[in-house]
Amino acid sequence: MKKFAVIGAVIAALSFAAPVQAADAPIVYKAPQAFNWNGFYVGAHIGYGWGDASGLNLDGFVGGAQIGFNAHLSSNIVIGLETDISATNIGAGAVDQPWIWSGRARLGYAMDRTLIYGTVGVAATRLDGGAGGTAGFIGAVYGAGVEWAWTRNWTMRVEYLHYDFGDEILPLFAAPVNLNTDVVRFGVNYRF
Repeated sequence: MKKFAVIGAVIAALSFAAPVQAADAPIVYKAPQAFNWNGFYVGAHIGYGWGDASGLNLDGFVGGAQIGFNAHLSSNIVIGLETDISATNIGAGAVDQPWIWSGRARLGYAMDRTLIYGTVGVAATRLDGGAGGTAGFIGAVYGAGVEWAWTRNWTMRVEYLHYDFGDEILPLFAAPVNLNTDVVRFGVNYRF
């Protein structure tokens, strides 16, 4: 009987000693890894646009899709390329701007899951004047935005873009048409 009491006391002493040793072990803290923006993505956007066609005020909604690629160069710098196409009902009276396309470079500053970026590139659109004719425009686009990653694969953004399409001849107008368009849009991307 005494043997069992001694064995029990030894087991009890060892069971209490083990946690004390573990408590004295050094605690290793592993910092969370920052979000990585590298890779391809596809997405969709909706928004509102307004503009000016040689004094004629245009406005309406936009919606479309984008595809792009980001390269996360350092802890904070992200560069990328993106192309997008938007269907629009931007217009006024008989004048309609049915679509806008752009191809842009992006330069961003990443703060973990938040990316603040500027963007610049080329753009194209068409202006329809009904019986007054149609003209295609090619110009420049620039803007800025903020993108936030809520999971590893899904991000959302808000951005502002200014399109400067320059002058083109549209028979509806007495002189070449100077077209400028501004767009604010919200988007969602899926990253691969």
